[in-house]
Amino acid sequence: MTQTKRPPRPPLNDGLCVFCKQADHRCWDCTVHSSRASREAVLRHEHRCFNCLEPGHMTPTCTRGNCRHCNGKHHSSICGRATTGSTNRRLSGNQGQTNRQNSRNAGPIASGGNQEPLRSSSLCTSVAVPVNEDPKLLKLGRILTATVMAFNEDRKLFEEIGVVLDTASDTSYIAESAVKKLGLKKLGEQYTAVKGVGDVETSSFARKNAGLFDVRMADSNGNRLSILHQ
Repeated sequence: MTQTKRPPRPPLNDGLCVFCKQADHRCWDCTVHSSRASREAVLRHEHRCFNCLEPGHMTPTCTRGNCRHCNGKHHSSICGRATTGSTNRRLSGNQGQTNRQNSRNAGPIASGGNQEPLRSSSLCTSVAVPVNEDPKLLKLGRILTATVMAFNEDRKLFEEIGVVLDTASDTSYIAESAVKKLGLKKLGEQYTAVKGVGDVETSSFARKNAGLFDVRMADSNGNRLSILHQ
């Protein structure tokens, strides 16, 4: 009985990383798109096969070899085992430095048994914020941050960008640096009054015409959404 061997995987993108389009590393070593969700979002956007990373066909019809880590029908660069292990190694390598830095810059830390669990992609940072007009009276608060996938209009791909989540805010804002990084085009302007803690208008950005920008993002499942930012 003869056994048919599957053809080897061909070189991708003339040596460029499939995910960030740079030539200084292999696709499974990409740090621009280091998470599995980030890499899968790129593949979905560019209509690439999840098994060989090539465009033009879907995963079920792909005849290339399976994942070298788990033998699953996907490329080794998006294998859950591989990306999890890589992330854990990066975290453990940075843990000592982070602990030393935190011990030198020790500040107020949120405590208590009633805190809600956070996703691994989110970071809960404790800060001191004023709650009344007396600057000496401070209350411990929390700022919730996360990393999301936003579409870069210049590079025509999704990339990671940090966000600050404020569930009490009725308007979304984007930094000028993020506008430049994502290559966003201004859709128009809107007169805006920004208020801070205690419903007090901020001095640096109290009343002015703010630009409007459409930011296209994707969640961990590859579902796309669009948010209007100022």
